[in-house]
Amino acid sequence: MGLLHRAGRNVAFKFVGETAARALMLVYFLLMARLLGEREFGVYSYLASVCSMLVFIADPGLHTWLVRSVSQRREDPGVVLGRVLPVKVAASVLYVSTLAVFFVAGTGSVAASAAVWVPAVVVALLTGWHEYLWSVCSAVERMDVEAQLKFLNKLAVLAAGLPVLVARRSLALTLLAMGAASAVTLVFGFARTARLVPGIRVSWSSGSWRAVVSAALPLALNAVFLGLFFRVDMVVLAWAGVDVAEIGRYGASMRMVDTAGIVPFLIMSGVFPILAGLHAGDPVKLAETYGRLFKVLLVMGLGMCAATTVLADKLLHALFGVGYVSAAPTLAVLVWVVLFMYLDYLTLNMLIATERSADAAISTGVCVPVSLGLNLLLIPRYGITGAAAAAVATQAVLFVLTYRFVSRQVSGAPGVVFILKAVAAAGAMATMLVWMHDYSLFVLVPAGAAVYAFTGYAVRLFSPEECDLLRRILVRRLDTA
Repeated sequence: MGLLHRAGRNVAFKFVGETAARALMLVYFLLMARLLGEREFGVYSYLASVCSMLVFIADPGLHTWLVRSVSQRREDPGVVLGRVLPVKVAASVLYVSTLAVFFVAGTGSVAASAAVWVPAVVVALLTGWHEYLWSVCSAVERMDVEAQLKFLNKLAVLAAGLPVLVARRSLALTLLAMGAASAVTLVFGFARTARLVPGIRVSWSSGSWRAVVSAALPLALNAVFLGLFFRVDMVVLAWAGVDVAEIGRYGASMRMVDTAGIVPFLIMSGVFPILAGLHAGDPVKLAETYGRLFKVLLVMGLGMCAATTVLADKLLHALFGVGYVSAAPTLAVLVWVVLFMYLDYLTLNMLIATERSADAAISTGVCVPVSLGLNLLLIPRYGITGAAAAAVATQAVLFVLTYRFVSRQVSGAPGVVFILKAVAAAGAMATMLVWMHDYSLFVLVPAGAAVYAFTGYAVRLFSPEECDLLRRILVRRLDTA
């Protein structure tokens, strides 16, 4: 199978599975925000952020290391999984223990009882094990199975949690239902993935465990720093005494940003095994692929940021309700995280694929004190908008650092002329949206996309060869590598 065919196949299955799963959960979160109200949704947003911030304990770089090791065919997949499983179990125990300590330490302005904390932790723990199974599928390039398992899990969680949410409007009961559904689908997931990698031999050697931890340590550090700097804002907001309803509004804005992350996640998850293989066998094509990905992600991110900045109030009202509209200025700032997030996905994955995880860890490590310092400085004075500004600044710092590290080994990123053309296209779209702001979103969104695409074509953002490549990927006519 040709290189582009493999990449297109992987991305296609990733797109179907991830889009369907995230669409289901987005609908679920929108209903949660509306039915629970700003205050209860603020409690949920805080708990979800804390669990996400500390998830590096449950996955200390194991999932990414597993995918990289199997895709580079250094060891038999059954041997790799057998070495990873005991470490994963121990990490899960430590994760739950750490969250328990966090609960005892207090939650600031967020009044969350054990009845809410316990099911929230269970849901987060089970989600981590689902992600482990999905990484196994990705490692053996069975994205079709990964898509099936991911969609089944999210559908079951939605089917179990939604009736409870509508009938009882209780966060604790809703989380309990979600946890039960996640546990059932996890059992099925283990049975399904066991058929993909037969002959798994669990290693009980402490030396083998230490080797796994040592190999994944840079990846673990990267996950540590990413979790801390990207989720610490919720903790600072709570401990600074910001009203829980405001935290709920910030959580709604952050949920939109997280949802936008599906695009680079899908692309990079699909091509990461390919990048790792190119690093080992074809550095010239690696640079060429990096340059094309950079262009696509930059154009997508810039367009999304420009449009959301203008339409922030309309989007919040349409998605979450009138109670969240006051967060429009916050969303208009926070959305610019997306631009740097898109590029950070690329640069971080490039560093990991080229076995420079230490550089990724250094970059994210620098951002931890930057994020914490900016949040402590800006939140007491500017509240949730200050948290948004801190998030954007931190993501920008991360991009600058990772881009410089990647550029030492791989070239191919677009120059200033391309960036100016993309800015001009986004500016034309934003101007049109401001002029037509009173129209419905059903008019504004397609009109904005059309103006952006037309302007981009007019200024020749992509060469005819690149346009042809994108067209071939879209229609999946990938006969040549």
